[in-house]
Amino acid sequence: MAIEPDEIKKIITSVAGTRLLTCLSLIQPITSNELKNFPRLCFEIFKPNQSLNNSKRSFLNYVSNENHRVYPEFPQIFTNTDLYKRILKQSIDAGLVINIPETENKSRFNYYFLNSDICFTINKKGLHINEDTSISFEKYQYNVIINKTKWKLYQEDVKDYIALSSRQWISERELDHYQGLQINSIPRLLNMFHLAIKDPSFLEELQDVFCKSIYSNYVKKNAFPSWNPKTRYKIYSAIKNGLLYENPLNNRSVSVTLQYWGFGDNEFRFCRSYNPLRCLSNFDIDDKDMRKRTPIQCLREVTSDKYKISPEQRPFVFTSLLFNIKNIDFNQLENCLPIKEEKARRFYEIAIVKRNTRLMGDAIFNNNSPFLKMIMKKMGGKAKILNLKKYLSEEIVGY
Repeated sequence: MAIEPDEIKKIITSVAGTRLLTCLSLIQPITSNELKNFPRLCFEIFKPNQSLNNSKRSFLNYVSNENHRVYPEFPQIFTNTDLYKRILKQSIDAGLVINIPETENKSRFNYYFLNSDICFTINKKGLHINEDTSISFEKYQYNVIINKTKWKLYQEDVKDYIALSSRQWISERELDHYQGLQINSIPRLLNMFHLAIKDPSFLEELQDVFCKSIYSNYVKKNAFPSWNPKTRYKIYSAIKNGLLYENPLNNRSVSVTLQYWGFGDNEFRFCRSYNPLRCLSNFDIDDKDMRKRTPIQCLREVTSDKYKISPEQRPFVFTSLLFNIKNIDFNQLENCLPIKEEKARRFYEIAIVKRNTRLMGDAIFNNNSPFLKMIMKKMGGKAKILNLKKYLSEEIVGY
């Protein structure tokens, strides 16, 4: 089924659509009941200092009610109407989400996958959505430290199998010192999508200003054409949404999340990992034919025959976000940076991968999180939220 880009744009600019995309990019496959209780689900399955091996840690144990007293009761983030008549149904019809029954010929109990063949491209003309089935299979291994907060440490190797769009360098390094490659927040990224859809001219303005001043980390607010009494709110809105951030030493200047976004096409893909498919009984990652297909093509292939989804075999770790820049205008970039050598150029074409566990805490507790207001309203106070944030952060640091 072909995707519907215009419908997908409507979905991801809605509050419910933002929540749905965030949930599916962090845990999948997932059921409708788990979607409704997603914040609580995160705390139940991502306990700190636990093995990530499915044979030692069962997914089912953490989605049951046995730990109900240990964790606070979070509000449900979707209603039945949201899921079955509105946002989930719309997402399936638009090709953004794929629903798979637990077994063949069963239509009631479904698991939901995000369509990872969809590529979101941001450039000066706005946001473009298309299907991309180009494939370069890559095996990637993480070294995960368990029991980091205790005296005894041990290490586990976590394997992830990723579908790159082309043969590229790949890195999961924290590139905080390279401002142009900061992709550490799904809420902030979705805010960027929203801006690219609703106000592409302002997005182009941001790109142009930072392209001219890429050698400087910060730009004065009055350098933006929108810095006038009538449109100044756009700058403040971009700061509030995390797309710009103020200089802590001088609030008259700002910097940008993606400093190099004006020099090419910024491509984002969600869940381009084969790991979520390992809960399917007839999926074999060692099958060479499977490695020639994208994860979604594999999903459709294995579910065309007899199969069964084993929820306890769902992965705890997989690549949540894949980012790369294409069609870079190096002639324009050379005016700002010394990148004459081919090796230096290839740095900007690197594929950045982000694990779901590294994005989990920010997705729930970021000021722009689609869940934070609901959680704060239910729990009543920032103190409890800070305690929960610390708890989940320990888990993420351990990964």
